[in-house]
Amino acid sequence: MRNRYFNYIYTFILLLVVASCEDMNELHEGWMKDGEINYIGKVDSVHVTSGDQRIAFDCFLSDKRVKYLNVEWLEFGVTKETRVALDQVIPGEPFSFMIGEGEVTVAEGDFTFTFISDNNSGTYSIDFNTVGKVYGEKYASSLSNRTLLGFELVEEGLYMQFSGPLNESDQGVEVYYNNGTEDVTLSFTAEELEESVLIPTPDFNTPLQYSTLYQPDNCMDVFRAPVVTPTIEKYDNVCLTGTASASSNLNDTYVASKAIDGNKTFGDHPTRWINNKLPEGTENWLQVDFNDTYLIEKIATYDGTYVKDVFADFTLYGFNGTEWVLLAEVTPTGFETVTTFDPIEISGIKFVFINPTADYLARFYEIEALMKVKIQ
Repeated sequence: MRNRYFNYIYTFILLLVVASCEDMNELHEGWMKDGEINYIGKVDSVHVTSGDQRIAFDCFLSDKRVKYLNVEWLEFGVTKETRVALDQVIPGEPFSFMIGEGEVTVAEGDFTFTFISDNNSGTYSIDFNTVGKVYGEKYASSLSNRTLLGFELVEEGLYMQFSGPLNESDQGVEVYYNNGTEDVTLSFTAEELEESVLIPTPDFNTPLQYSTLYQPDNCMDVFRAPVVTPTIEKYDNVCLTGTASASSNLNDTYVASKAIDGNKTFGDHPTRWINNKLPEGTENWLQVDFNDTYLIEKIATYDGTYVKDVFADFTLYGFNGTEWVLLAEVTPTGFETVTTFDPIEISGIKFVFINPTADYLARFYEIEALMKVKIQ
């Protein structure tokens, strides 16, 4: 009885095996009806490098039979393709190629690239897919420039101070200008821009411009933000063409005109104005007439009196064509004191101070009334 039971079981298993084999044969016959399928080796790996309307690939192949590598991608619903010829595949050694520099173009965007290798005799590999990014005008137009925080005109040129990096792709700045002889392009790295940078001898008859440089991660190309022309201004000292007078002079050497002769070098004593020795509480003044009306916003004094123990405060006035108006109450801070106020149209300035001690002497090396002038 027991043997009969096991015979039933063995018979049932045998029927299952036979049925499975028949199903498998039917499946194989479906795949093999057009003949046996052979495949050639696919790419083992692909490294993608982005670019400006181009993209580069570094590939590895181990099958020496491969003669061509076919690349396909979909651009806005249209299939694009290119076929790359391979002279000789050396297993383990990479080969490189680029799309976008020849007849085959590639649009800006993110794409999936399909790689199929073939032996030029009708045998192909299975697909290998990878993704890649292509940059272009849309990306470049989205870039912003660093801000020009400040500048200083000096004898050797123009110092420019820029804001810090705007993002991790910010590589620095290019400055474009003419030095009076030729057009010049200067490049400054992000590290160099941590300090002010010097633009040697710019000729502002040709506008000075700049652009911020960007290089995204894993990108072969550098992009430039739209070129900007910054506003550059300087301060002109209108006292240099004016006429100076004073309440008194110490002698014929230290007269009022010495305070507007353009020489503010400390220690060059004959170039300064000094008032006469007078009792404590005596009012003194120094006045400069511009001989025209200017929009003034800064007054600078270079006062050698600071080396003494006593340093008198002074009141600063401007003549508006009708009357003297108060500009500022000034406490000198050292040899150079710069007083800034809202721009005002005036034709002259006057300093008034009271002797803090008997025989007090003020020593003004230079006085400057500064008007902002746009260079570009």
